[in-house]
Amino acid sequence: MDSAPSRALKFDSRAWRFIVTLLFGICLPAAVMNVSVHGQSSKTKETLPERVAKLEDQAQKCKEATESVAIYKIFLADTAIKTLERKAAERKLADWQKLADTDSVRVGKKWMLKAEEEELRKQADELVKQAMVLLQNGNPKQADDLLTDASKIYPEHMTSVFLLGLGALMNENFAGAEKQFTEMLKRSPNNIAILNNLAIAEALTGKGDKSYKHLQQAADLDANYGATVQNLGALVYMIENPKRSRKPVVVSSANKDKAAKAFAKLRTTSKATYDARKLFLFDFNFKPTETEQAQEGEGDRIVGNGTGFVVAKNFILTNRHVVEDADALVIVDPVDPKKFHKATVVNIAKGFDLALVKCETLNAAPLPISQTPAARGTEVLALGFPVSTVVGSGIKSTRGIVTGLPSKETDGMMVSDVQINPGNSGGPLCDSTGRVIGINTAVTASSRFVKGYGLAFPVTEAMALVKANIPTFTHVTGEFKKKEWTEVDAAVSPSTVMILIRKKVEGAPGTAVKASK
Repeated sequence: MDSAPSRALKFDSRAWRFIVTLLFGICLPAAVMNVSVHGQSSKTKETLPERVAKLEDQAQKCKEATESVAIYKIFLADTAIKTLERKAAERKLADWQKLADTDSVRVGKKWMLKAEEEELRKQADELVKQAMVLLQNGNPKQADDLLTDASKIYPEHMTSVFLLGLGALMNENFAGAEKQFTEMLKRSPNNIAILNNLAIAEALTGKGDKSYKHLQQAADLDANYGATVQNLGALVYMIENPKRSRKPVVVSSANKDKAAKAFAKLRTTSKATYDARKLFLFDFNFKPTETEQAQEGEGDRIVGNGTGFVVAKNFILTNRHVVEDADALVIVDPVDPKKFHKATVVNIAKGFDLALVKCETLNAAPLPISQTPAARGTEVLALGFPVSTVVGSGIKSTRGIVTGLPSKETDGMMVSDVQINPGNSGGPLCDSTGRVIGINTAVTASSRFVKGYGLAFPVTEAMALVKANIPTFTHVTGEFKKKEWTEVDAAVSPSTVMILIRKKVEGAPGTAVKASK
């Protein structure tokens, strides 16, 4: 590498114009994350039992009051909590419910109506537009002032903060850039553009270990990302040539070797190119997503959902991948969605994507199970809770037919043309009599299938798991006649449940992307 860092870091207003050209299209509309993140309650704090105090801390950090309500309802679903804790939690729940009833959201540390939030967002958008004009005209200082105001008016306005960070980086305020991008990384832990720019700022302030850590994280996310390859090469160069750097890069011997090996591997395996004539490559490709969240601190978070159905009193059958990584499970009552129940994993099948869950407080009837395999051409109805953040949290049903029987190519699963999406996993696939014939896996496509086909395990394959863990299990009996599909839906829905997946997040920063299984 020939260029010295001092030469590579000389910037003027033309560089700002380049940023404007690249970023103008992503700055408007404002990048606001309409998912639950954490905030601050405006109410006076009261002395609370320890567990409720921790719960309130989590609730105060939510973006939407409805999420805070859910946190308390989950806690109150535990029948073992103490009377004092229950009373305190019920009082706090009532407070949050009032905010939820008015559709309140948090902006920074203030709670307000969504209409007020939208007005602040528009104000921030306008400031960013004005800043863009100033940047195009070569007035970065005035632009910085407007961007700072935008970030104060609407703290979740990620693009204004990103521009401030880039401005600091290009004006050689590396400590300021590090601060901006560090805060952004808390909101968006896997954003490659943030990781790259933060790593540059860290390298240029001598923090080699941190720089390597963030570049390695970026490389793990996408090994073919050009800025990451270039910046990792620049870091290795600065480590190996300390006299060419304004400030020596401090790095442990272990990370020095790791960085060199990682860069060597990327040069041979990555599709991205590396230019030895240049040093760092600032990353302008910032695009915040709606699934990114700003969550800090410790606590249990809902990170996704799946579906299950009652197979015996207090027992729910679902997919293994819905529950296997959960630290805790919560069942949403199918009759009263405002009611939550705690649940535990009883057992997970070996060789099949199946699991059995127990919920002591759920009062729902078992569904009838087909005791014979389904034939090809059988008409079916799938029920579940797909992509709840997009189409709503209520139960959904779709119809189709069994198009293929279980085979080695499908890992023992039947094929149907029913529309199945993430969140359907573990839900029942029923025939026209209302009996369950399969357990949906929420796979809509793979390299082996045309998009639009779904896979489901035959329910007969699940009986070994059920009978081994429920000695008293008996099949639901009765006269099973063909029904109207609306009747099948009405009969199966009260025993089909949404399973909320909770994960414990320790330390800060953290993330809880809402996802569906």
